[in-house]
Amino acid sequence: MPDERTSPSAGWRTVYGEMGASTDYEADTLDCPDCGDDSPRVRKATFWCPNHGAWTVSASG
Repeated sequence: MPDERTSPSAGWRTVYGEMGASTDYEADTLDCPDCGDDSPRVRKATFWCPNHGAWTVSASG
């Protein structure tokens, strides 16, 4: 990984800003994509809906 002091970019904050990416943390719960109920995080990208069971966040949306 390049050292920020010698990197040609202005740093991660500038890069994230140009990409329009958020630096906010991910919530410990998300809404179920099927019913909208609150689903607590079980693993890194896996959540549990009481009505539909486990579901995983996908990059495709």
